Amino acid sequence: MKSKPALFIASAVVLVFVAILVVFATPGWRNHQLIRRSQPVLVALESYRQQHGAYPESLSAAKIQEPEELYYRREADGSYILWFGLRLGESMTFHSADHTWR
Repeated sequence: MKSKPALFIASAVVLVFVAILVVFATPGWRNHQLIRRSQPVLVALESYRQQHGAYPESLSAAKIQEPEELYYRREADGSYILWFGLRLGESMTFHSADHTWR
């Protein structure tokens, strides 16, 4: 039979492990990571616009590596959107016109 301190430590380790699994398995964590991964792309796009006067037709045209799960499209008005899928038919989208994710 285990002593009380050993049982307490084992329980604490299990709780921490479960908490870590919950955090990393939630959609919010994935969304946060993809938004964070998009930051270098957003900076590169603004730099490209400052140098060329407009956003590129594609990331590859600007020699910007497209991160996995993130997609780019230049809009007809000259702005752009960057997005990633949430679940079937839903996405989180960055709009360059107002610099917001929604």
